[in-house]
Amino acid sequence: MNEVEPKIWLISKLETLGNRRTTWLIALIVLSVVWLWITPLGASLWLDETGTYWVIQEGLSGIPSRAAAMPQFSLYFFIAGLAVALGGASEALLRLPSVIAMALAAFLLYRLGKRLLDQEAALLATLVFVGWKEVAFAAADARPYAVGLLLVIASMLLLIRWLETGRLAEGLGYILLASLTVYTHYLFAAMFLVHAIYAIQRLRARPPARLMAVCGAGILSAALLLPVLPRVLFLARSGAKYSFVGKPWLPQLLEFFSPPVLVSSVLIGLLLARFVRPAYCFSKPPTTRAPLLLLVSWAAAPPLLLWAVSILTPARVFVGRYTLCAVPGLALLAGWALRAIAPAHKRLLVASSLALGSLICFAPFRGGSFVHGNENWRQAMQTVRSIAGTTRTPVLLRTGLVEALLPDSPSQPLGLDYSVSAPLSMYPAGGRVISLPYWFDLKAQEYLDRLAAEILQPADRFLFVSRAETGAFPAWLKGRFAGQFTSKPLGNFGLISVILFERRPGAPGAP
Repeated sequence: MNEVEPKIWLISKLETLGNRRTTWLIALIVLSVVWLWITPLGASLWLDETGTYWVIQEGLSGIPSRAAAMPQFSLYFFIAGLAVALGGASEALLRLPSVIAMALAAFLLYRLGKRLLDQEAALLATLVFVGWKEVAFAAADARPYAVGLLLVIASMLLLIRWLETGRLAEGLGYILLASLTVYTHYLFAAMFLVHAIYAIQRLRARPPARLMAVCGAGILSAALLLPVLPRVLFLARSGAKYSFVGKPWLPQLLEFFSPPVLVSSVLIGLLLARFVRPAYCFSKPPTTRAPLLLLVSWAAAPPLLLWAVSILTPARVFVGRYTLCAVPGLALLAGWALRAIAPAHKRLLVASSLALGSLICFAPFRGGSFVHGNENWRQAMQTVRSIAGTTRTPVLLRTGLVEALLPDSPSQPLGLDYSVSAPLSMYPAGGRVISLPYWFDLKAQEYLDRLAAEILQPADRFLFVSRAETGAFPAWLKGRFAGQFTSKPLGNFGLISVILFERRPGAPGAP
């Protein structure tokens, strides 16, 4: 036998093992996408998603005026509006643009990882990305985060290419996509800090795109963002009003950088690998050096900035979905680290454990059905309609949006305030809907006193509907009507509480 033949046979075997690893990683990615992204598409919208439908329900022409009433204007509304105009209003169709955008984002992340690292590291990074809790939620969410992530990754890919080649088309493409990212979600502007750090690093290496070109790109991007500046300044001044979470501390920041599911899944995979000894343990290290400054700045700069703002100002913006722009950087870092695990069978076990952990912990299947989030407005409103119907039965609605203000009067008809009307636009309640404020304070109690005397006391029954933090309002109602009305919860709708109050037999009626 020619001595070359054993070498050819060995190379063939190693290539086969590499192809099998690639196929297995792709299968894990596809399984994660189908289970975490696709299955919840038909579930009930949650509160913020109903806000999207409220903006687009009158068609594309009505979007600008209605979007102006939202905390921020997003180009995503036109994408969702076009989808509904073409296919009709349904939960799945409303979410379809996000699924498509996130799938494209995952593909571009793979391309970026392959460019910066190698193919296997790119696949591992993509697996981490598609199974990340907030990414999986945003992929099936009728809101702008998936489109924003697509623009974040695409603009970063164009920036890297531009700083390597100096091509004008790639530079202009970067400027356009980076600016559109902010028009999708204002807080994604934190990515400009990452771009600046990377550009400074590249300029030291004297790339074709020189300093003047980079400065020009920054000036042009700033000019394109001028139209959103007034709205951003307004939100900055009103940060406390729109904040719905408490001040974040160090544990929350550490949890973002080391998600428990990811860390525990990797440790379990490494532990299992100790008991597995395959016949072939070939592992080829990455052939290129990882651009760690880019990956670390991408992973760390946006969340650190939002965390600092939340600590130092009244605006509480350190929220999972607001930090999504940093997740691609974290995923690439994780892919680079996982790629360093040797031998190869350990990587596959860790990758499998990671996928399984995400599939189990973030499964959108609860209570015998697929869900998206933990709010079933569709079923809750069906229950309300079955009781209130076309009657004048009072339906006290507290949507749970922090923007909900105290109505001037209990008899005031509902207007076009999205903080009250958003869930009703997709899921009508029936009956006579009466708005309740978000905060239970002294003014709210005075309002409830008038409401009880003018509307609830004369009624034979009324309904209370609220999302989360419901304790104070139903407790007040039960205390106010003790001995006159019974109270009965009408089912489990996740965070949505529906309580029926009915006059007790023999209790005095209206005065």
